[in-house]
Amino acid sequence: METMARILLATFMALLLVVGPCQARPGPQQTAAATKGTKAVVVDGITAIYNFGDSLSDTGNLLHEGATGMLQHTTGPPYGSAIGGATGRCSDGYLVIDFLARDLGLPLLNPHLDDGADFSHGVNFAVAGATALDAAALARRGVAVPHTNSSLGVQLQQFKDFMSAATDGLSSSPQGIREKLARSLVMVGEIGGNDYNYAFSANKPAAGGARNLYNLGRMATGVAEAMALVPDVVRSVTDAARELLDMGATRVVIPGNLPLGCVPSYMAAVNETEPAAYDANGCLAALNLFAQMHNVLLQQGIRELRRSYPSATIAYADYFYAYVRMLKDAGKAGFDEAAVTKACCGAGGGAYNFDMDRMCGAPGASVCERPDERISWDGVHLTQRANAVMNDLLYHKGLASPAPVDFSRPKEAGELTGAAGDRWERLQLRLPPESRPGQRATASLEQTAALVPDVVQTILNAAEIIDSVKKLQTCKHFSFSPQPATVNQELLEMGAAQLLTRGGERDGAGRVRRRRLPGAAQRLRRALRCGGAACCEAGGGAYNLDLARFCGAAGTTVCGDRARYVSWDGVHLTQHAYEVMTELLYHGGLAYPPPIRWPGSETPGSPVN
Repeated sequence: METMARILLATFMALLLVVGPCQARPGPQQTAAATKGTKAVVVDGITAIYNFGDSLSDTGNLLHEGATGMLQHTTGPPYGSAIGGATGRCSDGYLVIDFLARDLGLPLLNPHLDDGADFSHGVNFAVAGATALDAAALARRGVAVPHTNSSLGVQLQQFKDFMSAATDGLSSSPQGIREKLARSLVMVGEIGGNDYNYAFSANKPAAGGARNLYNLGRMATGVAEAMALVPDVVRSVTDAARELLDMGATRVVIPGNLPLGCVPSYMAAVNETEPAAYDANGCLAALNLFAQMHNVLLQQGIRELRRSYPSATIAYADYFYAYVRMLKDAGKAGFDEAAVTKACCGAGGGAYNFDMDRMCGAPGASVCERPDERISWDGVHLTQRANAVMNDLLYHKGLASPAPVDFSRPKEAGELTGAAGDRWERLQLRLPPESRPGQRATASLEQTAALVPDVVQTILNAAEIIDSVKKLQTCKHFSFSPQPATVNQELLEMGAAQLLTRGGERDGAGRVRRRRLPGAAQRLRRALRCGGAACCEAGGGAYNLDLARFCGAAGTTVCGDRARYVSWDGVHLTQHAYEVMTELLYHGGLAYPPPIRWPGSETPGSPVN
């Protein structure tokens, strides 16, 4: 547990310092090639894009707000070096949103705060450093927002004000707005990562960073509070999307989080030396688990939106898998495979070329010779080349699903070819693994990206996450106890005569009937809830659990007398515990009404004492 907390904490501390502004001089006017001598082509009926988000898609709003924070040296070169100068974009050039606009035949999106800009083909409301929750909501949790107050709610209000002003000549009536949105693509995010970063900063260790009990306690609190924010952050994103859909949006894209454990700044901050902490792609598994927790709940919310708005296209843009795919196929895409975790612009060298005190643009930092061969620009954000590949994977290779745009012309054979285009649709149809396209990598992040949304998402909900975080103080491991009511109902409708569910049988009034367990059985149940030490693990202490060294990893050991242990590996039970569980459930009356009548017995036996 301490290892996971340390990894998450170090990461969030790093993020606190790097989510600051990537500001620069105002952006140049649209290039002549984009505005003159080209015939306007409407792709799939889309005539405008409206974008909400943070630094991954800000095209200059923070610059116009007046940037604050630690990154004042990012006000000029080398940011924007690939496009003739810095524009407020956190990259050496264009972003995913820019490439998407290009592919739709639209001008690049101007920032909303650029008063003299042309907004006839859409507006960009995204601001670097923005949060999903507003500053007041975070303040009530003791979380300060250091860089901008332009939260998602503020951006949404700016959008409403803009639409009501009818600057493009359309009626500002609700019907006029609906007609405009019917021909528009609305991008809600990526946003939410900064909420978690700022939450952790409120509980950062005291000066000096000594690993004493006090600081470890603050670190654990920071991690727990960041995790506790996930449901609220996701709800903020889906609520914003709901408002836009109510206003008339018919095509909405909601991106998920990137795999945090694959980003150079995070990896450099953690600097973990234990090989077991990394997955098959060389990424920190614990950080990616946190990112996927956000993504899982977000996709659950998106499914609810789809049920409420069946006529709208509501796409989930799988930034997590797109980034992983880019890593796996780095060589095919023309990236330097030996530098996929190295920042192009930075200092420090080594595996990540990232130094918190000498970030891109600061004295002592330098730029790599070939940025087009790098994925990471400054250790936090992507290069223009990587943004182009991400755009291709998301909007031409099917990783934004269902497809928000039907491009009339086929995309030319790109760097990352393959059958990933229909992966998500097949995954949702629950096809067996062998029928899904592409290769199945052993113990890889690709499996994580595929399995977590498909399995965990079915049984997870926000309350269980929060409860599990709180139980970390007293319980050995996460103890999810889902009641997938919709699954049970479907099974009954299909003709199931008997259902066994964990947690008890519900009577006609919806109450759960439970039986009090006497003696040894009650003690065993308490043990199963919070566990004792794991038999096969590492770490010692009360729980013998180290999340970076699970059973079977280097450095783990197996206990001598397994029959004396309830937990095998900190998650699963020992064979002896399973035997006792079977006795309690099917011979001791704890599966009720009894699904089986054993030979020679009219009623199940008495509970084990």
